[in-house]
Amino acid sequence: ESGGMVGIGDLPGGSHVSQGFGVSADGSVVVGTSWSTSGYEAFRWTESGGMVGLGDLPGGEFESWAYATSADGSVVVGWGWSEDDLQDSFRWTESGGMVNIGGYLAHAVSADGSVVVGNSGRWTESGGWQGLGFNAYAVSADGSVVVGSNGADIWDERYGTRELKDMLENVFGLDLTGWTLSKATGISADGLTIVGYGTNPSGNTEAWRAVIDPVVNVPDVTGMAPADAESAIISAELTVGDITHEYSDTVPKGYVTSQNPAANSWAPINSEVDIVISLGQLVSSIIVTVHGIWMWIMGLIAMV
Repeated sequence: ESGGMVGIGDLPGGSHVSQGFGVSADGSVVVGTSWSTSGYEAFRWTESGGMVGLGDLPGGEFESWAYATSADGSVVVGWGWSEDDLQDSFRWTESGGMVNIGGYLAHAVSADGSVVVGNSGRWTESGGWQGLGFNAYAVSADGSVVVGSNGADIWDERYGTRELKDMLENVFGLDLTGWTLSKATGISADGLTIVGYGTNPSGNTEAWRAVIDPVVNVPDVTGMAPADAESAIISAELTVGDITHEYSDTVPKGYVTSQNPAANSWAPINSEVDIVISLGQLVSSIIVTVHGIWMWIMGLIAMV
């Protein structure tokens, strides 16, 4: 198919109005809303089938808006008026039609259609809605990272909700002096590039793009036996680095006395954590050594 732009039409009836909001990974499926005989109605468009209305939720005013679709275009999410007069989220499939999943104003969906995000947080079929503390606008392909706005926020399965500016400054060491991050509105499929807008140091509203490296929180392994420390480090998606030994007045022999990087700091995935294992108290070792020498001397005397 050659490049260019063409209109994709509208739904029959009413005024000629249609708005596209979401597209499948290969661009073959478009979703949005159009004015139909009944009013604003969510649609799904394909080149072979054209624009097809998806209906609306039972009860309440007739109105539905489709905002996003899964990678293959088989799952569509958006919102419609419910019988309780609320703008409830829906999840549409060809086999199941438009299903009310509760929540408020769904905005985005994961690549496989299993995770929906919106103003009520993050939804899965098994867990329902999980509040994130902010309005969610975008989700990574696998559904594990969500961004949105109560300011500009990010959520992931391991660490929960964090303020994006705080994370960028304290985890990645970026200097964002003078910046106010108003909203995070989009995220790449791998969850590592985030876009949004805010106020720059000159006081102007400006779009921004943040590229982050995957990092993890370093576990506290001090006081652990070496095997337990190694297990904790590997579980955190890190690797065990140099293992050295030193005397310690406070940590029993055979246990971790210190580590680098420090506990609860941030480190790149698969980077090394060095540990130091205690040899016990130095004075005890000296006493044992002196005692051994004394016994050796006494043995020699007895032989004379």
